[in-house]
Amino acid sequence: IPESSPAAATACFERLCLWLPFRTQCLFRSFFLLHFLRRYGLGADWIFGVSLFPFHAHCWLADGDLLLGERIGKVEGFTTIFQVERASA
Repeated sequence: IPESSPAAATACFERLCLWLPFRTQCLFRSFFLLHFLRRYGLGADWIFGVSLFPFHAHCWLADGDLLLGERIGKVEGFTTIFQVERASA
């Protein structure tokens, strides 16, 4: 990766995911992205959240206020219940 920022590495990861023969769910996707970032000496916060009525759980990665590989609309309805800061898989 020419740039060494989490955003650039995540963009590369997203392009590579297009070649996977399956779709990854949030837990596996976050885990794989953490490993990918770690490969380039980068880290991110791993955030777990829930929403009620109906119950739904989701996890995602962030670098400070920057979401990595996730849209704000997807996570804004979740309440954070657990966060692993600067997780390195």
